[in-house]
Amino acid sequence: MILIGTEVVRGPCWKWGSEDGGEGSVGTIIKVTNQTVMVKWKNNISNMYRVGSENNYDLRIFNNANIGIEHENIFCNACKGNNIIDGLRYQCQQCSIIDLCAKCYHGDKHSLKHYFIMYEKPGSTGILMPNRIREKQTNPYTENVYYKRHLPILGKPTYQINISKKRDNIFLIDDEKTEWKIPPSSNTCLTCSKPAWRNVTFMPCKHKLLCLSCSLNSKKCFMCRTDIESRMTPDGETISSETFRKEMRIQAVLQHLTNTHCCNICLTNKPDITFSCGHNACSNCTQQLQNCHICNQNISSKLQIFN
Repeated sequence: MILIGTEVVRGPCWKWGSEDGGEGSVGTIIKVTNQTVMVKWKNNISNMYRVGSENNYDLRIFNNANIGIEHENIFCNACKGNNIIDGLRYQCQQCSIIDLCAKCYHGDKHSLKHYFIMYEKPGSTGILMPNRIREKQTNPYTENVYYKRHLPILGKPTYQINISKKRDNIFLIDDEKTEWKIPPSSNTCLTCSKPAWRNVTFMPCKHKLLCLSCSLNSKKCFMCRTDIESRMTPDGETISSETFRKEMRIQAVLQHLTNTHCCNICLTNKPDITFSCGHNACSNCTQQLQNCHICNQNISSKLQIFN
């Protein structure tokens, strides 16, 4: 359903010159009719555009947060304060615990090498996106920056865009006929570029795309989206998903202990000096400090800790 108030930009079938103010200009839907919408652009020009008429789609959704789209209990991992995601949601396929809002995703948060699934609204079919490493941004260095192929086409059902059009691991992104491919195996880890001999094999799909450490957070193969039941290491050892989850919990505990019992500045020495504000660091790092490196309060006194 197309709603009045949705913010849009030009889409794959655009043929209306610069009446929108040029590529990257954002407009607002002010009227909805059968397979067409009226958009008012920031240059005060208003006109009707196709959203399915004769299979043409002139617009993409830029922002649907202002019409009340909210992903309940799903937080952006890059926003300060982990805000609930409003509008478009992007979920990392290689780090299943990572979700980004549209602003953070198009603002290059998280690894550009990772593949994401985009959700237009809660309950909608996810669209598998190519990674952003070789994509070109529109409006770079502005608050309206975006990757145009990573925005949903207004009025086009998601099942017509991507997932159902897979053939030989090639995905059609949209009506621009642009193709991208994830190979069933790779010469390197697709995340960290380590040599392929270090990659694990996902079972039961048998795709070999990531090294052991980079596959820790993956619950699904991001090529075929099959649940990963186990992983086979290069030396033939089979590791179940439950074993992986235990390893992840152990790593999290070790990381917490490291952060707790090491100086937060050098991450090497034990903290042996406590400041008047209650924070601490090692004696080597505190020699030149006048303000606390955590809360920025003036250090009025230092107390040595004896372990």
